[in-house]
Amino acid sequence: MSLALLSINLDFTVVNLGLADMQRDLGTSLSELQWVINGYTLALAGAVVVAGRLGDTFGRKRVYLAGLITFTAAAIAAALAPSVGVLIATRAVQGLGAATVYTVSLAILGNAFPPEERGRALGVWTAVAALGLAAGPLVGGAVVETGSWRWIFVLLVPFAAASAVITAVKVRESRDEDAPRSLDLRGVITSTIALVAFAALLIESGDWGLISLRSAALAAIAVASAVVFVLVERRTKAPLLDLGLFRNPRFLGASVTSFVLAFVAWAALFFLPLDFETARGYSTLTSGLLLLPCTVTWALVSLAAGRVVARAGTRLPMAAGIGLAAVGLAVLALHAPPIGVVLVALGVVGTGIGLSFAPMTKAALDAVPAAHAGMASGALLMTRMIGATFGPAACGAAFRAAEESASGSVSSTFSTGLTAAMALAAGLAAVGACIVFVLGRKPSGDAVAAASVP
Repeated sequence: MSLALLSINLDFTVVNLGLADMQRDLGTSLSELQWVINGYTLALAGAVVVAGRLGDTFGRKRVYLAGLITFTAAAIAAALAPSVGVLIATRAVQGLGAATVYTVSLAILGNAFPPEERGRALGVWTAVAALGLAAGPLVGGAVVETGSWRWIFVLLVPFAAASAVITAVKVRESRDEDAPRSLDLRGVITSTIALVAFAALLIESGDWGLISLRSAALAAIAVASAVVFVLVERRTKAPLLDLGLFRNPRFLGASVTSFVLAFVAWAALFFLPLDFETARGYSTLTSGLLLLPCTVTWALVSLAAGRVVARAGTRLPMAAGIGLAAVGLAVLALHAPPIGVVLVALGVVGTGIGLSFAPMTKAALDAVPAAHAGMASGALLMTRMIGATFGPAACGAAFRAAEESASGSVSSTFSTGLTAAMALAAGLAAVGACIVFVLGRKPSGDAVAAASVP
């Protein structure tokens, strides 16, 4: 499970290092670059709950292997993409495969380890996965610097292939015998429309204008689809997403943590490589090295977080981690800070994310019976991928608004836009830390027994 997640997280950071070269090679705009990232995360967000349901119903090992094959084939296709349109499409297919791997691997681990061992197991799982984030900037920068951005997708194949072989031989099959055999297609369709519409509104409204017919139409579609989704999920017998999960304060706190961490992490990982290369003039390889304080501390602190959870529980590490990320992002929001200050701030952000990640996952899984781990992990990962989608999109909207109002050199206007983007991320993290701290004080009830999990 860790090997596959290593591959997927490597994909996140190596692609960010190739964005500037993709822009030059394929002649893309900033919004098209955002779709290269968001096509992946939107597909991931829309599919994680479906993947969890399929794994619970048809067998987690079987569905997991199907997702790995899809992810690997799409990575090869992305490496061969002749245009930005094809690249975005293949990235979306990659997202579908990654959704399956993310969700079902977590459900497999939830069933493989008893609650008293789950914290340490998830700490190892997140730490090994975080190695992909840590290695991505360095490996991606070196590959792009010496070859082509296309090779960054080829790097993913060996790890995914190794995971497939080990899984086929060693992992035992598991499923939820009580899971319904039907799939909530209305929920799939309405949730997908709502997510895509909201993300498109954030990305394209900068070019269209917030007060325009197209923006208003897209906003209406997004809101209407979200409302219909909630109504459908409340009335169907076998919902895609049981909204009763979010009545449990522990699960809700984990979901808020998941959204906020992904929002701020992916916003930072999207804009900072562009800042290093565009505004500061560093090479791609150097830009990758400059991200290491964030990704390495993320990995190392994730490894230790399992022990922290065993002693302090989940509430305080989650709230403290998000708070630390807010502090680091606030420093990054300064206008053109010295590079030494940027590196320290990135280390603080990585420490905060690593401290929160394993507690967040354990809190979500502990809130539900083991048989329903697929649905819970799918719901948690959906909130994470929504955050990963909305982070670059919302911060991108703030970036464009600030950049257009600024004057001066390219590097100066870029720094002005970056300040607005990081300030938005820091503010959200600060609010999220307060919410998680308050939610953690509320009684959680009988492990979601009050929720209507089927």
